[in-house]
Amino acid sequence: MKTSKQYLKAYIIEDELAGFENLSQILTKYCSNVLLIGNAFTIKDAVAEIPVLEPDVVFLDIELPRENGFQLFKYFPNHSFDVIFTTAYSEYAVKAFNYSAIHYILKPIDIDELQKALRKVNTNSENIAKERQIAIWKEAKDNNLNKIVLPTYEGLHFVDVDEIIWCEARSNYTHFYISGYENLLVSKSLKVYEEILSSKAFFRASRSSLINIYHIVHCSNHKKMEITMTDDSVILLSERRKAAFKELVMTDQ
Repeated sequence: MKTSKQYLKAYIIEDELAGFENLSQILTKYCSNVLLIGNAFTIKDAVAEIPVLEPDVVFLDIELPRENGFQLFKYFPNHSFDVIFTTAYSEYAVKAFNYSAIHYILKPIDIDELQKALRKVNTNSENIAKERQIAIWKEAKDNNLNKIVLPTYEGLHFVDVDEIIWCEARSNYTHFYISGYENLLVSKSLKVYEEILSSKAFFRASRSSLINIYHIVHCSNHKKMEITMTDDSVILLSERRKAAFKELVMTDQ
């Protein structure tokens, strides 16, 4: 239920202080129809406050201490608030986008995407949205999708993480080299994708390259180690990354 002044009462569930402060500042500066009424760093704290504060929309980080963010629906199976998912982990994006009524923004938060999600909250049909959010939670408990969503000027590309051969830094952009797919240039830095893909089989080989170790076909034995990938790209391993690379992929001699 929206407030009488047509404000959206917002509540943020985010475990990182910097993430909370960034989102709250963006909401204050760029979203005049949003009134921030509270926040929590854990699901447990949010469960205690949400029934009292009655927010219209909850910004929900998916990766939280002790409990996955989707667990919120366990405590509020018939919730009246809308949810906007926020996370740096793109593997959840496919699940979110599969349900058109679900609102999802990827960190680092883009102001236009945030405003678009809030517009969807304002125009959404309530019951359908809640049913779909609960369906996402139920599926997320058992499935860990191996997809990443790469936004380009042409639109969104849904790519299997295993098919990414390597990523190249190009200023504040990242160039993705993908097996069986067109190469993509994405307007986010390589550091962003290093964090997103760190739990996968990716290794920062140099300042400008992030490689999928399962796509390595050859490593030279030269003083300056060269790594050949499945697309025939040759990547020079930085000197300071040699020890970590050998520990990761090479058998002790």
